[in-house]
Amino acid sequence: MPEYIKLRFGGKRLHIFLAITLLFIGITTNLAGEMYAGVILIQESLGWPLYVSVSAILLMTAVYTISGGLTAVVYTDALQSILIIVGSVILAVIGNFTLCFKYSHVKY
Repeated sequence: MPEYIKLRFGGKRLHIFLAITLLFIGITTNLAGEMYAGVILIQESLGWPLYVSVSAILLMTAVYTISGGLTAVVYTDALQSILIIVGSVILAVIGNFTLCFKYSHVKY
């Protein structure tokens, strides 16, 4: 959209302003949703209050990212993608066996 605005109206100021605004809005809405999901998980599992949970998540994320840098974040993303794929395969297998046993008495 910033490129369209630049082509339509010309000038660089509006183009840069819109790019920065959309980037800021995208990051804040994404971050808010992810933090809220983590806070709900911590609240339900540990029983901590909201602000303590938010502070814990922010502190853990800051320490992890600062100490390991972007390399640690990339390795974590790679490991999480492998875990998600393995978990999906396991759930598919369990679901398939559950259906097989559930309908094994049905005669075709």
